[in-house]
Amino acid sequence: MKRRTTVCGTISLALVSPLLFLGPEALAQDHGVIRLLKAQDYYGERAFDIHGGKWFGLYNVAGQWELRKSDVQVDTVSTPRGCVPTVTRVSVDQPGHPVFLLQGLPNATDGPVEVSFEGSEFLYPGKPLPLHLADAGPYLVSADGEPRGRPGNETFSDYRFVVEYSGQRQVLHEFESGVGAGPEGPQLVLAGDIDGDSRLDLILDLKRGYVGRLYTLFLSSLAENGQLVTKVAELRVQGC
Repeated sequence: MKRRTTVCGTISLALVSPLLFLGPEALAQDHGVIRLLKAQDYYGERAFDIHGGKWFGLYNVAGQWELRKSDVQVDTVSTPRGCVPTVTRVSVDQPGHPVFLLQGLPNATDGPVEVSFEGSEFLYPGKPLPLHLADAGPYLVSADGEPRGRPGNETFSDYRFVVEYSGQRQVLHEFESGVGAGPEGPQLVLAGDIDGDSRLDLILDLKRGYVGRLYTLFLSSLAENGQLVTKVAELRVQGC
């Protein structure tokens, strides 16, 4: 059994999955709410409240990255396996598969996007990752933390993500308790010029274990004085 809702460029549905859309209230008042979503299956049939507006997908087309207006479809699909009887499927009516979907992105238009990193990378303290953009760089994305545990079961206390550029250094997120290293730990997911201002934007997964995700979007165009980027949206995906 499958139930579908399709809205051209928007979702206006009170249906769906264990995911949350979060954004600072001050940002919502001054710039409009920015939302982050992934086209994938989510466990269960749960409600979320999402306002109308254009959605843009971030696509990799034969090695070239681009933003593209996307019609979003939300289906509730019965599944014979797994820990729940249904999943909520978010998909797009476009060729290809978007890495992320974004709503409320400042000055968003269809067209090319510069991406300098896409994947899933745990950053070990003391091993910064240099990232370049055509008109700016190098940026350094790194982590601080104190090693704990033993080899093969390594953890870090006081772990935090850091971004540096042209003498500026900004802590993006600091964990209050220890984090695991490698695949179970928080990850750098994407870096590039998502909002078209020739400065680096970031998406981190601030998860604390193998199950669940907490994708977090940081944009440069909305950064305040003294900041390189500011957090504008989160997508929390719970595991089964």
